[in-house]
Amino acid sequence: MDDRERQQRDSFEKRQFSILSDMAENNYIFSTGEKTAVQARSFLILSAVALAAGLFWSSAVMWSADAEQQSTVQNYINPNHACRASLVRLPGIGRVTAEKIISYRRDCRKQNPDCPAFERLNDLRKVDGIGEKTIEKVDQYIEIRGHSDG
Repeated sequence: MDDRERQQRDSFEKRQFSILSDMAENNYIFSTGEKTAVQARSFLILSAVALAAGLFWSSAVMWSADAEQQSTVQNYINPNHACRASLVRLPGIGRVTAEKIISYRRDCRKQNPDCPAFERLNDLRKVDGIGEKTIEKVDQYIEIRGHSDG
């Protein structure tokens, strides 16, 4: 879960708690005037359900963000052999950049079929749209030699 999602969850929880606290302090819930005991009880139950739903939602967001991050790249990816679906799992590589990698790879194979397009990680910089920041993001997921992902 990134900082933005964590801040959203914390903000939501604080708002829910604040609303309930304010109502309790101002005797909205516990007043004996216009509200009956049944109305107050119903309000408390609905508030608790809303708070629980919010907590469940924030937990689900955290779980899905963790699962997405873990499933993004499970194996090392070799850009000399990887398909577009494998390439787009890399952080910082979208559909367009993946197509550029594949196109660059094809062009290199036409010129020299016996040499791979990418012999080192930094060779990815030859592809339009890939710079230093992208190289840093994908470094831990790329393996040029040995294991490849198709």
